[in-house]
Amino acid sequence: MVSLLRRFLPETLNALILLAVAKPRTPILRAYGFAKSLGAEAALDPSEHAMPWIPYCAAKFLDQRLTNDVRVLEYGSGNSTIFFMRRVREVVAVESAADWFTAVNRSLFANARVVQVQTEEADYVTAAGTLNGLYDVVMIDGIHRVACFKHALGLVSPRGVIILDDSEREEYSEAFVVARQHGFRTLSLEGHKAGSAGLHATSFFYRDGNCLGL
Repeated sequence: MVSLLRRFLPETLNALILLAVAKPRTPILRAYGFAKSLGAEAALDPSEHAMPWIPYCAAKFLDQRLTNDVRVLEYGSGNSTIFFMRRVREVVAVESAADWFTAVNRSLFANARVVQVQTEEADYVTAAGTLNGLYDVVMIDGIHRVACFKHALGLVSPRGVIILDDSEREEYSEAFVVARQHGFRTLSLEGHKAGSAGLHATSFFYRDGNCLGL
């Protein structure tokens, strides 16, 4: 029955059903802010602070490993931008959706900015190339993800890590091949994320001496 629900119902509806039938003290509801996220229609931790819409295990890993000397580039902005800006030195996000651009800008600290770009692949992917310097973390969670991944290879610092969300999707499989060709190893973390009853993966691509200690 559970597998049938996951197959035929939208993920948010599945999550609401899970919330309705679960016991109030079920760990995923209590420990990770799952219920709060459903109510707010946003990715929130138990204290109602913004968190990335990635598997809880991946978000926890980032929370433990990020340091305040790291520069972050994001393809795609949102709660992850707010999450990063509270933990690192600088965050730059590339965003094509006007509504997200406006919403995220309302909450930014001085160490974060969002750059609005067009949706066309060439404009979106290369927008980061017009910004200054290399980045220690490149988070890919927007559109044109494989193209962004290839471009990010030239944007990461020697200690840089590239993060690809929803990496379980077949359309992103080329990224793994390209990463191996450029000497990157991979750590994939799979689990539940806010507002979803399904399993999702986020992959970390890294080399020796990286900023996350992988």
